[in-house]
Amino acid sequence: MLSDAAEGALVESLASVMRFLEDVDDEVLDPRIAIKWMEWVSYLLSQLPKPDRYAVAALCRSRAEQASDPWMRQALEDLCTGCGLGEDYEETD
Repeated sequence: MLSDAAEGALVESLASVMRFLEDVDDEVLDPRIAIKWMEWVSYLLSQLPKPDRYAVAALCRSRAEQASDPWMRQALEDLCTGCGLGEDYEETD
């Protein structure tokens, strides 16, 4: 098991990279490459068992609610919804 700090660092790092790929100028990175990387991340996350996808979605939402930086908040929300984690998310509370 990872600590809360490690889980947070991983999900925020992934969200940051995904947001970078979404926002980067076409002159800096070929859009086809950016799309391929985003599709790969989405694919990997979609292969998780449903309970794990729910857990990652919950972690993204929790970290987004706690984020004081609007950019990071949006990156976390985008990771959840843009990678399909939010499509079948169920509240577990």
